[in-house]
Amino acid sequence: MSRKKMIYGLLEVSALCMIVIVFYYYFALTPDAFLIASPHPFTIIAAMIGIRYGNYVGIMAPLFVVYSTAWFIKTSLVKFFPFLET
Repeated sequence: MSRKKMIYGLLEVSALCMIVIVFYYYFALTPDAFLIASPHPFTIIAAMIGIRYGNYVGIMAPLFVVYSTAWFIKTSLVKFFPFLET
């Protein structure tokens, strides 16, 4: 796999994740349902990226999604609960 293809894959993952996060957290009536959705929207994104760019980016995509989601949830929770900040 070329480095260029891997970078395009990760950029596409980040763009799709941001679109999904914005949709669920800002436009949905119940944003809490995002965490318990089945199948989870990020699973679908990771599968699409794996099919399009291959196994290596398909394995890296879920890791990127999990860490970006955890970061987003932590930063949004810190606004409301400042004692969570470390």
